[in-house]
Amino acid sequence: MEENKEATPDWVHLPTGVEADCLWTALHDARLFFVASDRLTRTATLKFSIFYLKDSGRTVTFRLEGVNSLRATGLAPWTGRLVRPWGITRDKKESLVAQYQAKGREETLSWSEIETSLGPANLSVSRDDRNYLTVFDAHIARDGAAMTLHVQGSLSDNPWRELYLRGSNLALSDSSGKALDLERLVALGDAWWDDFGREKTD
Repeated sequence: MEENKEATPDWVHLPTGVEADCLWTALHDARLFFVASDRLTRTATLKFSIFYLKDSGRTVTFRLEGVNSLRATGLAPWTGRLVRPWGITRDKKESLVAQYQAKGREETLSWSEIETSLGPANLSVSRDDRNYLTVFDAHIARDGAAMTLHVQGSLSDNPWRELYLRGSNLALSDSSGKALDLERLVALGDAWWDDFGREKTD
């Protein structure tokens, strides 16, 4: 079988020379409340509620086109006991927790499970009752006509999830449907977190 020499941005094996751009300032603590895909149109749609944007426009839609890979993983905790002896220091306690968490394992999930939890039915309930994924971090890797979006965080009932979406193009829009530049969103996030940092040090 002839080897496929065309490398595409995949989170496990990024092509040589391709680096991932961090979207932490843009999406950290945002709530991902809608995920849907369409095999016929080869698209995937994600809707985030972003707290630092104005009230009238906090929802930002990410639409991926030319989708050829959708993957999700979860973290299954170790089934052993977490032992924290009485009277240990805070640092020691944090070390024991970290060691316990490190014994867990990543498991592959069905993408349909993600869409069942965060799909169209999630929009039919009140905001207070919606499921959502609180974003911890996100990255994007791009190489010409290919790109991969990686989003990780915890669901409302706490399970950790990582989403990997690969396609050819990514378009953003605000609550009114107006196009939004990704770099602009990152700049807005940068400004908010810079101001937050200054307030913490004042």
